[in-house]
Amino acid sequence: MSASEKHILVVDDAISMRKFIIKTLMQQGYREFTEAEDGVQALDILTQSVGGKKIDLVILDWSMPRMNGFELLEKMKNNSLLQTIPVLMVTAESLYDHVIQALRVGAKNYIIKPFTPDLLIEKVEKILR
Repeated sequence: MSASEKHILVVDDAISMRKFIIKTLMQQGYREFTEAEDGVQALDILTQSVGGKKIDLVILDWSMPRMNGFELLEKMKNNSLLQTIPVLMVTAESLYDHVIQALRVGAKNYIIKPFTPDLLIEKVEKILR
């Protein structure tokens, strides 16, 4: 499956970060994106995708209102219909212990803010290979 056929859910409460991630990945040929501003909205999208349009990757910010990224990751990994969807966690540099927690629960990889477009592309392509 080529990059243009992959569907990526970008979850971050900052619209500027969502736009940066999407713009960066579009330059690499990715074309299908869904956005969510928190874990509650993302869980609704993921639940609705079951049996419908498949989500191939979730890029998930840790720090968000209503339901943070770690809580969503736990819900995904405890749901047999969502647990196989790979997750790239995004966390702030000062919260490195979050990385360890996320990897233990089942995140495929992580990226620490601030990050470069090249690093984002490298992490996404490693997960989707």
